[in-house]
Amino acid sequence: MKTLALAAISAVLLMTGTAHAETLKLKIEGVQPLGGSVMVAVQRRDEYMLPIMATGAIVDGKTSGDVVLNLPIEAGEYAVTVLHDADGNYDMNLDAQGNPAEGWATVNQALLRARPTFDQVKFVVAGDTEISLPLVYPAR
Repeated sequence: MKTLALAAISAVLLMTGTAHAETLKLKIEGVQPLGGSVMVAVQRRDEYMLPIMATGAIVDGKTSGDVVLNLPIEAGEYAVTVLHDADGNYDMNLDAQGNPAEGWATVNQALLRARPTFDQVKFVVAGDTEISLPLVYPAR
């Protein structure tokens, strides 16, 4: 998941001055105030799981509740990945069984049983688009 962290940072730095016709309104639900950063990566098929992205954001991980982001974006197919990197190591921690040990979210996350493919988590932007994603945290 270091690629997600690098992609989120790259997107924030590269978005300045880029013109986009559409807006992705992304609601991240249930953020827990655990510290670190909540990193958001919105990627095209050819960018998926790589350290590049179409757009993204980084939110203070001390935030509590729901976060709404309005991200500039072009029409097309995308995947969105959210990671609450509470320990700030820029990587998704996994438990002994290989399950996420930090908060995370993506489209269709309830259906996933292994590392997702782009086709499993894609969505279409054709005009302004709204998506709500509940963050899933491991049981503590």
